[in-house]
Order: sequence, then C-alpha cells, then structure tokens
Amino acid sequence: MDHGFRSGLINAIIDAAASKGLRNVSFQRTATNEGKKFSKFLGKNSLTIEDANDAEEIAAGMEVLLKRFQPVFDGLANAMGQFLEHGKDEEL
Repeated sequence: MDHGFRSGLINAIIDAAASKGLRNVSFQRTATNEGKKFSKFLGKNSLTIEDANDAEEIAAGMEVLLKRFQPVFDGLANAMGQFLEHGKDEEL
C-alpha cells in the first residue's frame, strides 16, 4: 500500500470518527509516517477470557466485542470502503 493512500485512509478514519463522535477510535501519532504498515485504532478492544480452552467463553467474548464495536464499524463504513476499493487493484 502506498504511503499517500495509507495517510489518506487514516485521515478519513479520523475525520469519520470525529464527525460521528466515536471516542474509542484513535491512532498513534506516528501512524502516518513513511514506512509504517499497520496501525491499531480501536480503543478498549480487549476483554478477559478466564479459560482460553473454553470455546463458549471465547465465542461469548467475541460477541461482546462485536456488539461493542458495531457503532464504530457502522460509523467508519464509508472510510473503510476506500480500503476495499484500493485492495481490488493490489496483487495478493
């Protein structure tokens, strides 16, 4: 992914999050620096699983996280759509 596209995508996500009041979306200050490849931007994105071998507990935890972030996914859908369109042109 080229640097210009990545920076634009990050800025689009930041702008969309701000306009929708999504406080749990943020990037590190260096996210748009040249050479960066990955950035986490979902805050409060974990929860405790007592037994990592308990598939039901893991599934319940995943459901909690998906519900927690549904407003974020909805709010960022247009910005993230840029990424999907860009990826169509990339070789895997």
